[in-house]
Amino acid sequence: MTCVVVPEWPLPRGFDRSASDLLVRLSAGYPDVPPDMWWFSPAVHLANGADLPATSVVEVYLGRQWQRWSRHFNNGQWQSGIDGLASFLALIRQDLEYSVPKAA
Repeated sequence: MTCVVVPEWPLPRGFDRSASDLLVRLSAGYPDVPPDMWWFSPAVHLANGADLPATSVVEVYLGRQWQRWSRHFNNGQWQSGIDGLASFLALIRQDLEYSVPKAA
């Protein structure tokens, strides 16, 4: 796996912090094989302290603890030769914005 760390990834309003380091792991088959999941360090929660679904697992990579966000593409959602790291980062941003309660 190739690890890509984006320091201080900005988080939308409604989370318990304004930014966190983002980890994306790319398999040997990337870009034909889509990335699967992403990780934050330090862990990210909603501003009210609530956890989001499928974010409770902590894994160690690069000598650090990372909160795993278990998110997966639907069949056919990743288009080999078209999608890449930029589109995956856009998907992460979209998921984060969707995860914040509308009242936040």
